[in-house]
This record gives sequence, structure tokens and C-alpha cells, in this order.
Amino acid sequence: MDFHKITDDEAINELIHQRYQRTLMLRALFGKEVAYTGLPFPERYAIEQHYMDSSTGTLREVVSLWLSRADLVPGRRSYDGVRGGRFIECKPTLYTGTGIVNGSGSINDHTDDRHEKFIKSNPLVQHSQFFYGILAWIIEFPYKHPTFIKQMEKGIHKLSGRICGDFSYKHWIDCPEVNVQYINKDIITENRRNITGGRFKDVRSIYLYGWLLEQ
Repeated sequence: MDFHKITDDEAINELIHQRYQRTLMLRALFGKEVAYTGLPFPERYAIEQHYMDSSTGTLREVVSLWLSRADLVPGRRSYDGVRGGRFIECKPTLYTGTGIVNGSGSINDHTDDRHEKFIKSNPLVQHSQFFYGILAWIIEFPYKHPTFIKQMEKGIHKLSGRICGDFSYKHWIDCPEVNVQYINKDIITENRRNITGGRFKDVRSIYLYGWLLEQ
């Protein structure tokens, strides 16, 4: 595959996720040593470079949707995925050694109109967490969860009408409809010191690390 002849990152990501579905899922579940066995260096390099790109979560988003048994929405302009007729807004997060993981995500491409549309359609918000490219969990909750909605509306910029909505586990952990689609407790335990609540001697479920262990 002549990745070097393509200069547009979106086109490369699209090409990779179309042709290398199995490779991407193996990368997320078992790591690059397993995923790239037998692949020529140019392909390994291109896939890893784009998969681990911190400026875009496109490939990790695709993997999250695949592993949660969702279909990609063609064009993915309004929603990212769909399962059983319900749309999904996917927010993957990548940890590479900096900061503390707190079940966060960000919806930065909203407008007031789109926000109202999401309230009416109530898609699932899917948050997935990767540690150095390995998937640790996929959780989902309804967009219309009151704590989440309140947090989103804090980010409305009155002049631009755009929502820059950052959220954390505090805005979905109390949702009675939160659903764990995938969890790897070995990866979570291995990275406990990098997860909110993981450094405490007494593990408590009100913090993200303790909550995850209870699932």
C-alpha cells in the first residue's frame, strides 16, 4: 500500500480503517507486537503513526465503535455510529504518560442548533479510554442525562453560539443508564496510579478507579 503517495490525513485514516479492520482491533486489544505480525514495515509504520496521533482520534473512534458492535454512520457528519437504530457520539481518549485519566471527553464541534437536536434525538455518548494504544474501557450513557446536559450548557459561548463542552466521569458516573460495553481490568489495574482515585489506599467507588473495578 502506497501510503507515502497520500498527503491527506483523513484519506489515509479512511484507507486504513477500510483495509485493516482486524489489525486495528488487534492493536487495541493486544498491542502492536501482536497486531503487526507479518506486515511490511511501511504499513506497520503508517498504521501506528495514524493510530497514535494525539491530534485526531479517528482510528481509535472507529475501533471503539466496531468493538461495541456499532455500525459507522456514512460520512459521520452528525453522529459517529449507530446500533439498533440509536445514534452514537463517540469520544475516545488516549493516555501516553501525561496527566490523570478522569473519564473525560470533549464535544467541541457543537452549535446551539445541534445541541437541541441531540437533546431531542438523545444519542448515546460513548467514551472510550486507551492507554498507550491499548483499550481499557468503553462506556456509554444517554446524551440527555441531566448532569451531562448541565455540564454541556456551561460551555455555550453566547457570542459564537458554539458549545465547547468538556466533561469527566463526574458528569456520567451518576447516570442510572450508564452501560459498560467493554472493560479490561488488567490494563486498568496496571495504570491505576494514572486514574482518578487510583492512588488512594482505600479504593472508593465514588472515584473513577473504584467505580471501574466494581463493574
